[in-house]
Amino acid sequence: MLIKWINCEVPEHKRIAFSYAQEQWKLLSNIDGFLGQVGGWDIDRPSKAGIISFWRDLPSYQFFMDFKHDRIFNENNQKNTYDSISVEIFEKKFNCNENNVIQMLKYTKMMRIGLCIVKKDRRKHFEDMQKEIWNEGMSAHQDMLAGVFCENNQQNNLVVSLWRNKNSHQNYMDHTLPYLMKLSNVKDDVIEIQGSVLKLNETWSVL
Repeated sequence: MLIKWINCEVPEHKRIAFSYAQEQWKLLSNIDGFLGQVGGWDIDRPSKAGIISFWRDLPSYQFFMDFKHDRIFNENNQKNTYDSISVEIFEKKFNCNENNVIQMLKYTKMMRIGLCIVKKDRRKHFEDMQKEIWNEGMSAHQDMLAGVFCENNQQNNLVVSLWRNKNSHQNYMDHTLPYLMKLSNVKDDVIEIQGSVLKLNETWSVL
């Protein structure tokens, strides 16, 4: 599975136009290999919008980019609705619990994204800790619906977790996250963690 993570900087006066343009991506549902897309506003940084899409594999995604993407992008005029954009592509390595992340997209209200820049000599330890500590700790919360652990060619890791609602995620943040960070020694593994918590906008979802 291929995962596309998009970050946009959207000033206040462009938020309505950006949201409208994002709603126009419903055409994705007709493209072979497309599995789902959700997005929303970062709860801590109101000018940040995040969108994540899931694809069966690289060939299907590349076909979309070569033959379909530009038409949708140009017709909804989205290029004029943000000040900056960053895009990163990842491959899924494993799930964070037993649930299928695509099937759970329709139930989630909050999504947590952890973009982890990992030290080269600590990559194995970081991945082992994800399997042995983080997955178990996150899955202990019944309202953590699903998650995926991903990597890309830049040796970055992306951890995506889906949460039922804001309160369930906040409970994890307050009571579980600090313990897991200490237990896994994650600060010894990473150069930087860029975290985003998105309140998902249902009108942006393509499921």
